[in-house]
Order: sequence, then structure tokens, then C-alpha cells
Amino acid sequence: IKTKLVSFGLFTSLFAFSCGGDDSSINAPGDSGGNPDGNNGGDSSNNNDASNNNDSGDSSVADSSNADAAKFDVSSVSGLVLWLDAAKSVLSSSKGFVWGDQTSHKNDAAQQLLARIPTSVPSIINGLPVVHFTKGAVNATGQMLIIPNNVDLSLEWGHNDFYVAVVAQFDNDPVDTPTRGVGVFFTKFSGPTGTNSGVMITGNIPTSAVAATQGLLFLTSLVAGDSASSAAMYNNLKPHMFTAHRTGKMLDLQVDGVSVGSTSASSANDVSNPTLAVRIGADGDANTLRLNGDIAEELAVKGTLSAADQSGIEGYLMTKYGL
Repeated sequence: IKTKLVSFGLFTSLFAFSCGGDDSSINAPGDSGGNPDGNNGGDSSNNNDASNNNDSGDSSVADSSNADAAKFDVSSVSGLVLWLDAAKSVLSSSKGFVWGDQTSHKNDAAQQLLARIPTSVPSIINGLPVVHFTKGAVNATGQMLIIPNNVDLSLEWGHNDFYVAVVAQFDNDPVDTPTRGVGVFFTKFSGPTGTNSGVMITGNIPTSAVAATQGLLFLTSLVAGDSASSAAMYNNLKPHMFTAHRTGKMLDLQVDGVSVGSTSASSANDVSNPTLAVRIGADGDANTLRLNGDIAEELAVKGTLSAADQSGIEGYLMTKYGL
């Protein structure tokens, strides 16, 4: 299905303020840079204090997570550059939040501004923990994690193949406009002031600066309108495995291992955006495309993914989370 759900004219005002913000100010919790959020920094009453989150050292947040599902060795996948598991390496405190990458690339997702810190919550999807994001009040911000560009360029994918898998659930209402009615699972997309391209995967679909529809979107080029999408309803807080896969010029969007939208893009455009960080949970200055839901696991592969490895990853995730 060739999908052209996004047009440059409709999206210009949306992406002018929504893409590429806030990545340069992030320091890992405990960094000597301090908390740059003057309104929230150091407020011990904030609900995201360590007392309300699960540190990765808590044996109740089990690495025992359905041991039978872990028979496939995800770490053996060639090109694996990101692996975030809510049962591992999640550290939250009054100094910030870090979700540790399980790969050797150490593409940790972090947030230091307390108002934007998500919450680690146990026993949500198939008895396993999640990282919970809220969309926030209309005139506030959402919650967002940032993965700065690593010196090894592992998150710069150029014109090459790539694959992103996310186990998540969400309940954003598209009536709430793109600001709070659409949620980002993964984005490294630059708007009109940049390349108008990159990688963006969202729950629900922004159709203009002030309108959205239900569904899923996998976008690589705003100018060309290259995207794969589905108009089905997923915003019912039911867990799914969402995958976005580029192979050559083909874009394929799948839910629980079944293709729900595909397109032959105009080109295998450059999606690197070397000056931008990856954003998870919201976009811009955490002010738009704010996810209201949970992410249990997220991983990315740079380069061509073999059929055997794709099957292994997806079998692992679907078994582990009972999908």
C-alpha cells in the first residue's frame, strides 16, 4: 500500500516547532552540569523521585522475566545498536532518569529535567515492568528521554537498511491534536528547518499542526511523503509489538508480526541527522507528540537484518510479553 498521509504543506507548522529540540541540554543524572529546569530542579516532592521508581537492582523487577522467552540471544544480532529493556538498567532518582542500553554502544536514554522524567512501573505487560510516559497538561510538557549521538555513529543510519522494534501500549486520543493526541515511540527526524527527513515512529498519526487521526505512522521523508501507516485503532492501552523496517526503498510497518502498512519510498533517503538526538516519549522541547502510555522494550538494528534474526527477535518479544 503506497501511503502519502503526510504532506509538506500541512506539516510545515507542526514540524517547525516539534522536531529536533532539547537534545543539547541533556546530562546524565548526577552530571556536574546540574538540572537546567529552573521550575522543577531539586524539588524533592516530585513524584518521580527514586522512592517511586524501580531501580535495576531491585530483584523483584526480574531479569527472570519469563526465562523461556529469552532462549533467543538478542545480543548476538549483527548490527544491534540499541536495546532498552524496562527490567534492566533503569535508574531513577531526584537527579534524573537513565534507561541503560544493553548493547556495547551504550546508547543510554536519559532525562535530567524532573518535569519530563517518566516512571518505572512494575508488573504491567505480562507481569513485566514498563517505562510509563504521560502526556501532561495542555500548557505543560510531556515526558521524554533523549539518546545523544554517540561518537561511534551507531544511530546514524544514512541511506542504509534499518529496523526498530517496540513493545508498547498507549491511549492517546487523536482529538487531543498532535500535541497530546499523538505519541512518539522513536524519532530522529528533522523538520523544515533541517532535512525534512529522518526516522519517526508514532502511535496515532499527525495530519496537520492541529489535527490527528488514530493509527500508526512510520515516516522517513516529509517532502516526498514517504511513509507506511495503518488507520487501525491501537490507542486502547493494549500491548503490541510495533516494528518499522526499511529494506532498500521498501518501508514496512508491522504489528505483532503482521504487516499493516508498506510502501516503496521515492528513495532510500539519508536518515542520519548527525546533529540530532533520538527522542522517545515526546518531541521538540517535550511539548508535542507526547506519548500517554508504556514502553516495555525497544531495540534497533543498523544495516540489513537477516530473516533468521528478525524471526528470533520477534519471537523473543512476542513470547516474553504474551502477545
